[in-house]
Amino acid sequence: MKKIFLILGLFLLGATPAFAEYCAGGYGDIFTAVNGKKYCLSRTTMNWWSAHAWCNSIGKTLINPSEDCDCTGYEQCEVGLDCPNLKGIITDSNKTAWTNIPGESGFSLVLTSTSRFWNSHRANKGFVVCK
Repeated sequence: MKKIFLILGLFLLGATPAFAEYCAGGYGDIFTAVNGKKYCLSRTTMNWWSAHAWCNSIGKTLINPSEDCDCTGYEQCEVGLDCPNLKGIITDSNKTAWTNIPGESGFSLVLTSTSRFWNSHRANKGFVVCK
């Protein structure tokens, strides 16, 4: 009888899925950047203002290119440049992630699936990456 329970227990342990690290009460997933720092990535997209509010609600802030991408100042983290530290955080080629850098005329800097910066209108939807 003990052997049956042991075999059953081993089977259940083997069938249990690995638990992912969650953040934001389960509404986000932990992402580890190239440099080893952990970020909270939302599971849904939202506009730029909601992204700020979402990060604030969990006691965090949106990513900052000059701090999280090893750039020095906004002028060094501009449209078309890479952020290799956060490579792979956005995998869908049609999606972006908001940064805390506001642009002109209602636009803001976003991180694309190629880990490059681009501009997007703040009313558009993007994922949220908080630190």
